[in-house]
Amino acid sequence: MSMLKEMWMQLSNIGLSTDMDDRLSRKIKLTNQICLVACVMTLGQIGSMPHIGGFVLLCIICTLAYTLTWALNHFKYYRFSRIYFCTVSSVGLLIVSSTLSDEPNIAFKFIILQAVVLPLIVFDKRDKWLSIVGVGIYAICLAVMNMVNSSIPKLAGVDSEMFENPNIITFNSVLVILNLYLGYRYLQNLNYAAEEGLAESLDISNKQREIIESKNKDIQDSINYAQRIQRAILPDKEDIKINLPDHFVYYNPKEKIGGDFYWYGETGNHIIFASVDCTGHGTPGALISIIGSKLLDKIVKEHGITNPAEILELMNLDIISTLHSEWNIVSDGMDVTLLSIDTWQQKVTFAGAKNSLLIIRDGKIQKVRGDRASIGDIHILEDGFTNHEFK
Repeated sequence: MSMLKEMWMQLSNIGLSTDMDDRLSRKIKLTNQICLVACVMTLGQIGSMPHIGGFVLLCIICTLAYTLTWALNHFKYYRFSRIYFCTVSSVGLLIVSSTLSDEPNIAFKFIILQAVVLPLIVFDKRDKWLSIVGVGIYAICLAVMNMVNSSIPKLAGVDSEMFENPNIITFNSVLVILNLYLGYRYLQNLNYAAEEGLAESLDISNKQREIIESKNKDIQDSINYAQRIQRAILPDKEDIKINLPDHFVYYNPKEKIGGDFYWYGETGNHIIFASVDCTGHGTPGALISIIGSKLLDKIVKEHGITNPAEILELMNLDIISTLHSEWNIVSDGMDVTLLSIDTWQQKVTFAGAKNSLLIIRDGKIQKVRGDRASIGDIHILEDGFTNHEFK
């Protein structure tokens, strides 16, 4: 039994490949299996008339013709193999029927019925035109054989009365009905398997969706929390309003968290204001922005440094030492516009790291360019940053 099962599986899988569409794979497998059943049934008919050499030869020829279907599937002529099998099965059965008797008998009518059903089984809705072709081929063969039936030589030694034998009729009818039933059950099992596979895939998809939704919620919660942290480092607008009553701040980041921030501080008679654009978007930029804000707090508020160029140089040194090493120089940094307002001398000093300053005076716009290096650029260490003073 194991050998027969292995042979059945090998013949069923002729022409299949792992990357094949599942729908096509099922059709090819079904065609191979119907072909195998047809071969077994045709060879089985030899037992009814083993003494008639012509009948035996016809059965062998039909069986060999059926096996060509496997060769076509093996060489990937999938559609043609199905058309070929429907055609050969119809023609073969009609020829055998016509060589046995002048009158079509009941048994062979049942067998020919299988040839009509075959196209409907091996083709699906997407190949509707092929189903029509298959049924059309059978109809043409039947019409031609009816016209030439009387001229086809009959096999010698055939007793026409034997076809009226109820046992033979019953045997052939059972074979046909069994074959059709097995084909129906096979398709039904395929549908059940496909439905179970679909249900399993749907269940997996639902579980994955739940996991993704849970992860997404965690990520969103983390982003919202990070946003609150980042907003907490921004200066209070009321504090700015005390010394700069006519100021305005336009802060509209692209993402919930990012690398853009502004900074405000006071030390002595100086007001320091900075607009900073950190490299990177989202979380990386937000992390750099927190580092930048803390560096400004340390340099200005703790050490009392008010010179913009010096502030930028110290920020540059700290960023390089924090984010870079001698062997791994990366492009993390900041573009900064930094102003120091001396409230006693009514003087403004500007220094820019790859950022410029726009001054509107007497209805005209004046652009003061900053240095071309960003904070975090190791090449600026030698030249430093430049101050621009104006009143």
